[in-house]
Amino acid sequence: MSLSEELESYKRAAVIREAAKDLAETQVEKLTSLAESIDFDNEKAFAQKVATLKESYFSKTKTADSIIEDTDDTSDEVEVSPMMEQYINALRKSNK
Repeated sequence: MSLSEELESYKRAAVIREAAKDLAETQVEKLTSLAESIDFDNEKAFAQKVATLKESYFSKTKTADSIIEDTDDTSDEVEVSPMMEQYINALRKSNK
């Protein structure tokens, strides 16, 4: 392995490591394997390509908190049986 190939290898690893700081270990492995197919022209271009890969494969979806906030609308009151009311109250207590 020549010196330039070794330097490129270290730069690739550093860019991937930086991009994968907030990912789980399994996601880091997946990102690393995906990034192997990317050509390394220069560090900046490679970093942009890795960031694009990360965004496409590991984009964060709507969190559970925001979903709960969306469903907390109690303006639509519906008549329910007393047994169902107990279940609903228990669920409301557990969500808080």
